[in-house]
Amino acid sequence: MTTEEDRVHQRADAISDSLRKIDNRAQQTQAIVQGPGTRQLKHWRLVQIADEISQQIQPHTPCRKGCAACCHIALPISRSIALLLSATSGRKLDEKAGAPITPEVLYDLREGNIKRYYGKPCPFLDGATQSCSIYEDRPITCRIHHSLADTAAPCDLKDPGAKIPRVDMQWVDQMGATLDFNDRWADIRDFFPEARCDDRA
Repeated sequence: MTTEEDRVHQRADAISDSLRKIDNRAQQTQAIVQGPGTRQLKHWRLVQIADEISQQIQPHTPCRKGCAACCHIALPISRSIALLLSATSGRKLDEKAGAPITPEVLYDLREGNIKRYYGKPCPFLDGATQSCSIYEDRPITCRIHHSLADTAAPCDLKDPGAKIPRVDMQWVDQMGATLDFNDRWADIRDFFPEARCDDRA
């Protein structure tokens, strides 16, 4: 009898095999960021790759619409992404939010905000349906987030220390961050404080 750990490894192997069939996306993302073109064009090309990867992962993950655990964790975004979300959603952006990347800001985005916003709903989470109201324009981080567990149980917000099994796709997110490295950064909730929902954790 196979264990859940065995099944996680099987899913990860299946995803890796699928990704090999759609060329070397890691090198392609780097070429996009370093190559010619506008920032907007580069962003949307990275989004296309993130969506391709997500399609390969989808058959192997319990993630489904209405499972909003990942919408209650920290989500650092650049001001450029915040401006896009403001334009597409019509929601007001806090123009004063965000700061240029420094070691201190990077630490706060990675460590401070993890604790600060754990259990706090994303301002774009529809409370009635527990679904994303900006799904088509969601950040790359959201597009590649997934779990390979049998169920969504490891994502349960009652256990902040739970390890969520997944394939490492941070290289996609990192290329997007590299594109906006010189931008101002903050958690999505800081850019849209007036849109913030009540806690639902």
